[in-house]
Amino acid sequence: MTVSPAQQLPKLQGSRKQIRWAEQIRTAIVTAMEQRIAERIAVGGLGFDRRFLAAMRRFAAELRGHTSAEWWIYNRYRRYGDRDYLDTIIRARMNQEEDEEL
Repeated sequence: MTVSPAQQLPKLQGSRKQIRWAEQIRTAIVTAMEQRIAERIAVGGLGFDRRFLAAMRRFAAELRGHTSAEWWIYNRYRRYGDRDYLDTIIRARMNQEEDEEL
């Protein structure tokens, strides 16, 4: 049986109630992120940007690393699964990384 990255997440910190709620939020967000990454890989061809995909994977890893239940609850309304919203975040991060390299 294959275990998805959404199932390989670090333990959350917080009250039992916060953890139960945050686990649901986190699973939904991480699953949506994984779907967006899979879509990017599937599209391939023209316009496929390996740097963008790498930045997206770094961002997904950063999200998966959050262990505070409170953080997930607080950020539950962010549209990390929305392609346009996510693309905007990733491109802004890529620009920031380029600026830092200069």
